[in-house]
Amino acid sequence: MNGSFDLKNKDFWGYLILFFLLLGSFYQMEQHMTTAHDWGGDFALYLNQAQALNQGELTDLFKNNQFTVEKSDRLIGPYLYAMGYPLLLSPVIALIGLNFYWLKIYTSLFFYLGLILLYRLIKPHFKSPFPPLLLISFLCFSEFFLFHGDHLLSDFPFFFFVMLSLSCFKKDPNRLEQVLLAFLIFFTYLIRELGIMLLPALLIYQLSFYKPIKLLKSYSFSYIAFFLIFLLSFLLFPFGSKNHFTHLVKEISWNSFIENFNYYAELLEAFFRGLSKSDYLPYLLLLLFLVGLVETAKKLSHWIAFLFFSVLVLMLWPYQQGMRFIFICLPFILFFMLKPIERVPKWPRYLLTYPLTVYLFWAFFTNTQAQNQKNLALETNQIYQPDAKALYAYVKENYSEEDTLVFFKPRVLSMLCGVKSIYLQPDSFMNSPYPTLISSPWFPPRGVDSSLFVTSFGPYGIFQKPRD
Repeated sequence: MNGSFDLKNKDFWGYLILFFLLLGSFYQMEQHMTTAHDWGGDFALYLNQAQALNQGELTDLFKNNQFTVEKSDRLIGPYLYAMGYPLLLSPVIALIGLNFYWLKIYTSLFFYLGLILLYRLIKPHFKSPFPPLLLISFLCFSEFFLFHGDHLLSDFPFFFFVMLSLSCFKKDPNRLEQVLLAFLIFFTYLIRELGIMLLPALLIYQLSFYKPIKLLKSYSFSYIAFFLIFLLSFLLFPFGSKNHFTHLVKEISWNSFIENFNYYAELLEAFFRGLSKSDYLPYLLLLLFLVGLVETAKKLSHWIAFLFFSVLVLMLWPYQQGMRFIFICLPFILFFMLKPIERVPKWPRYLLTYPLTVYLFWAFFTNTQAQNQKNLALETNQIYQPDAKALYAYVKENYSEEDTLVFFKPRVLSMLCGVKSIYLQPDSFMNSPYPTLISSPWFPPRGVDSSLFVTSFGPYGIFQKPRD
């Protein structure tokens, strides 16, 4: 009968399994989510930027955070982060305020939507749904991705928009499609500057179809539109990353390149931790990765280009911020590792390769689930503990927006209390022109005159120099 359901439809079963994988992963990620946040400072600036967009005070925030960055005695971060994630947050914050739990739910949805797009991207390159589903499983049940759901950072939205951009690469786009793709790539860049690596990926993709002259004549609108939007963005938003790029130029060196290479190699090893205790497994994975690269070099050169340029930027970038910096690289690394499975003849693949792969994933899964339980026991609801709330109330009552307080997380204090704040080593505080220091367990008042002590709120102490 026409329209009858086909139980042998691999696409249907593939998407059904994908749905339950993502549902199970989301259930676990939600368990990590608290109603507040840990003491990391990046999230505070993102939220402050989103609020400033709603209130029309972005220039004021830029000046205040520039003060925080330049007066602190260590690098706090950029003057402003790329505006893409704050733009995504601002309408939600306008509706629900600073509700950390629901903001985390909202941000995590970008990860799961990105996984659906990733599945659609890689599925045509495999003969069965098994390898794509296995790849998705490695990502969605990784302890690192699950634990990251408790953080308000740009990694998940960036993941989604990279996958969406790559999904929109097509042969023979018309002018409107080229311009729309330019907007999409630019917004990906606006979430994180690494998104600009989609441009060389697009160029390589197009060069696989067209000669340079034809590309220039008929398919250059994406590049022209991107750079026009890029120039326009400087009229709309302050150049918040200026100090970051200046620092990059000063700090880049061969030693930092080697140090970063070793650092991210160790992170990759940590991601695959639990697969096997064999010393030979990393070499096997590397071999599979290289074979996958060679096998797909012609058809998927644009994926290889995006991965290569992204890794190169990570090697050059002087900051190391953990596994989240390679979130966007992991899908491609896993894809190239799994691709050679297709080269194994059918029956050995079903009788040996697939069972072995399932065994390795089960080892990975059980290990990450054990680590996941440890992560659940961590106290990440730090900024809204009762003592911290009492501290904020005191600061709001006794200090104005013109006062500058020394604190170990200045951007968090600025966001929650509306004051200026900087980071100084406590022993530098005594010789500084700033009158107030707030100590904490992570920021003990070493070298601070104890006679300056005013009051405390649990582990947080306030030290005040005499006011003029």
